[in-house]
Amino acid sequence: MERLKHLVLPVFVLLSALGLHLVTVREGYFSAWQSPEVVANDIGRVEERLSRQEISLIDFFERLPEQREQLTAGANPFRNHWVEPEPEEEEEPEPEEEEEPEPEEEEPEEEPEPPPPPRRVEVRYVGFVRGSAGESQAYLSKDGAILIGSAGMSVVDDWRVTEFDAYRLLMEDDSGDTFEVEFNRSRTLEIPVEREDG
Repeated sequence: MERLKHLVLPVFVLLSALGLHLVTVREGYFSAWQSPEVVANDIGRVEERLSRQEISLIDFFERLPEQREQLTAGANPFRNHWVEPEPEEEEEPEPEEEEEPEPEEEEPEEEPEPPPPPRRVEVRYVGFVRGSAGESQAYLSKDGAILIGSAGMSVVDDWRVTEFDAYRLLMEDDSGDTFEVEFNRSRTLEIPVEREDG
């Protein structure tokens, strides 16, 4: 019996230590396995615990960049006095100046087209030959073609040979213009070209 009395105290101490150990392990287990939702809920609860003044102060600093120009210097952030913008004076419209009518641009008169370039014919006086009957015939080259004939021979268009001798050959057209070619020399006869209408 006395032995049992001596074992009661150690058994009690052992059971107390075991119970304390179990409580510690259990609390550590539950604290280690807290879900993220619980943490998020705790943060939400913290925000819910903010006073109205703190929430107003947070809103004030969030809106400060947008409303900085409208705040009165030294104003209480919780009793904002907005500066009302001064009404802009309406500018009187200036009387419109009457625009002077622009002078109508005169259409430039169409310049007549230049006449077509003249026709050019190279004439060379080669000489003349006197026949047995006493008549003389002139030899001349027109653009490389040899022509032989007496006075009155047609050379080109209305140009005809009027006279010739050992030194020169003379041609004339219907209008009375003359053209002279020296012996063994070439000259270019320019014949005006009439414009074709149409």
